[in-house]
Amino acid sequence: DLGAIAVQVNFPTILLTWPFAHDPKIGCAIARSYNNHMADIASYAPDRLKWVTAIDPADVEESVREIRRCRDLGSVGLMLLGTYGDRHLDHPTFDPIWRTCAELDMPIAIHPGFCNNSLDHQYTQVYDAFMMPFVFTVLFAYYSVIRSGLLDKYPNLKVGFMETGARWVDFMTMRLHENSGQQSDRNPDVQWPAATTTE
Repeated sequence: DLGAIAVQVNFPTILLTWPFAHDPKIGCAIARSYNNHMADIASYAPDRLKWVTAIDPADVEESVREIRRCRDLGSVGLMLLGTYGDRHLDHPTFDPIWRTCAELDMPIAIHPGFCNNSLDHQYTQVYDAFMMPFVFTVLFAYYSVIRSGLLDKYPNLKVGFMETGARWVDFMTMRLHENSGQQSDRNPDVQWPAATTTE
């Protein structure tokens, strides 16, 4: 009320680093505990307090069960980080997660985080880390989602890219278009229109 906020969707700031634990079973337990807590908190004002499900995709089968469970508890979406280690979001391992969210009509919110060790280890200062690896994983995710054809495969799925502004969208989309004529064997089924240039 003090902030004049009618409805608030809560994200788990405490879980913006991955892995949550080096044992996926513990990681899934942490996510489940957080989700239980948020379901309890939101129950005090369900019309105004909303929340998104946290998962540990190191265990995809358990993540799918958790998505379904949390949907029944009132979750309004799923939070994913931009990458999970060296695996991008279009990695076939994660397909059951995308399929489940599409089936449940559950939006996916891709959030920045410290989730790619190859990037994270290049910066030792907090400022540098928040400037670069924290947000760049969202750009990786945007590329993965658009380039892979995930939204063609699941046309009813809603995907948002959180807390990174929007100025980069034009740049990334232009880069995708400029390079769309390049041959690639990573996603051979995706057909892009030929890039056009202006003199």
